[in-house]
Amino acid sequence: MFNDLSRFYNFRKAPPGHYLVAGTSEVPILGYGDVILPVDRPGGKGRLRLKDVAFCTDFSTNLVSFRMLKKRGYHWNTRTNCIVREDD
Repeated sequence: MFNDLSRFYNFRKAPPGHYLVAGTSEVPILGYGDVILPVDRPGGKGRLRLKDVAFCTDFSTNLVSFRMLKKRGYHWNTRTNCIVREDD
């Protein structure tokens, strides 16, 4: 989930009624698209493309799912802030 529309490409508006649940609040999703993140890798800089990211302006931070990264074969080392593929 990202809160900055300028980071999106392939952006499309969300259908009516799409929202995220945060605590007891429903936060509207305004659209979906792809976002490219710069990442550090053991061999240097890289890019990570996130697909079908929700666009919500009501969050003060951006969120990336560790579960979805792992499902795609990535490991994000939060101590070194480095991301690697399991097959690297």
